Amino acid sequence: MGVTVKVQSLNVASMVGSQVASGVKKAAEYMKMRLKEKVSQGYSPPPSLPGNPPHVDTGELWNSITYRVQGTTITFKAAQHGIYLEYGTSKMAARPWLNNTMLLHNNRVQHIVAKG
Repeated sequence: MGVTVKVQSLNVASMVGSQVASGVKKAAEYMKMRLKEKVSQGYSPPPSLPGNPPHVDTGELWNSITYRVQGTTITFKAAQHGIYLEYGTSKMAARPWLNNTMLLHNNRVQHIVAKG
């Protein structure tokens, strides 16, 4: 099992065929690299501070970040503990790495899709 995030609702109504497919694939690869950068900004020890992205410890999260493209939907997957890092638990404060990265790069992703 793992964390699955679907990115949908890309505004591609005015685009057609292979241009859209090419742009969505490029956007998925771009976002995958941004997510990996977010996770690898620090290295253990020590653990990252609460509120900061997680440091690489074993590399499991970093290595598990993948995507699949179906039409205009990009599905990202990552190790199960990625969700615990993103939102925290009753025993650990959040170390967000996913949602903030998606929001920060949303405009760039839209541009990549539009450009094809």
